[in-house]
Amino acid sequence: GEVIGRIIIFQDLTQIKVMEEAVQKSRRLALIGEMAATLAHELRSPLASIGGSIQMLRRDLTLTEADERLMQIILRGKDQLDGFMRDFLMLARDRPRHYETFDFNSLVEEVIEALALHEAWQPRITLEKNLDGRMSLYANKAEIRQAVYNLILNALQAMPDGGRLTIRTGWCEKNRDMIEFVVADSGCGIDKDEIKQVFDPFYSTKERGTGLGLAIVNRIVEVSGGSITVESDLGRGTTFTIRLPSGPWEVE
Repeated sequence: GEVIGRIIIFQDLTQIKVMEEAVQKSRRLALIGEMAATLAHELRSPLASIGGSIQMLRRDLTLTEADERLMQIILRGKDQLDGFMRDFLMLARDRPRHYETFDFNSLVEEVIEALALHEAWQPRITLEKNLDGRMSLYANKAEIRQAVYNLILNALQAMPDGGRLTIRTGWCEKNRDMIEFVVADSGCGIDKDEIKQVFDPFYSTKERGTGLGLAIVNRIVEVSGGSITVESDLGRGTTFTIRLPSGPWEVE
């Protein structure tokens, strides 16, 4: 009956917790996929009918300035719903992907040029750009363009009163086979309690945000064999860093 010591057993549950989170995420995406398919079927036909009818009315009728404005409002609403459904399906649908080799920096330049005309690019936003020469990337070009676009647009929208936008590409110091893409803003920043939620579908701190932009970025990066991290200081800005394998990799 004499106590001569104690035995303490430790078990590392890290991998189990990671697998549990992956299963929960898969279940959420499966549910989103079912919802997306149903919504797409129910909404796309009426939206197409609305868009076509408005276009015919604009062509055949002589409209006052007020009526023309009202039709523009209808068409913008229709386009907004179309865009939401497209993002919704992109997040949920697991479809075959076409992989090719392309210059990543040229793609980034194209996206910057396109976004320079976007309303979110305020005159008081200054761009600091540092692209590291020619960098070949093997991936789905359309999806990578979408991820780059969403990430830069998110940074612009975080600076409605202007600020500094930093875009940088280079090779990862620890792995020279990985491309690193950094987008930083000097905007409002993200609260520490909210950082873990920024990649969750439908989570948004924006008044008009759908919460799909960063979720889509995260999804594209994952299926491309890469990783994404976020660092933020509330009131000082946010930095997103994407790392992608430059060459062919084993597609899961």
